[in-house]
Amino acid sequence: GVLNNVFFSSAAGGQGMKTITYEYTDPGTGCTNAVDQPLYVDICTGLYDDFRNPSVSVYPNPAGDVVQLEINSARILVDPIEFIDITGKQVLKLSPAHASTVKNVYTVNTSQFSSGVYFIKINTDSGSQYTRLLIEH
Repeated sequence: GVLNNVFFSSAAGGQGMKTITYEYTDPGTGCTNAVDQPLYVDICTGLYDDFRNPSVSVYPNPAGDVVQLEINSARILVDPIEFIDITGKQVLKLSPAHASTVKNVYTVNTSQFSSGVYFIKINTDSGSQYTRLLIEH
């Protein structure tokens, strides 16, 4: 990777949720802006972005006070489903008992969440998957 035009080893960061930040300062105006891109580093397979996961539907997204989480997968769910804020703090934990009996649908009250980006970690029999959620109040 590159940090301040200096190359570094991404292996030094280890496995898990990471954020890449790109910052640009306009030399003419001095105006600075930055953008963050969350990603997950998997120790076995390298780097991947699992936020466009077709087996998980989150709606509406962006969400306000309520969000639906639908898991369209034959994989066996393993407790818990976790909602994680941008700092890595777990803000909510759900078990499959919270799902409807018809299909794996969860209705989640997000009214107490601060506005911002959250990650939903879904544990299955074949490992963890992440999907991204934006809360706007």
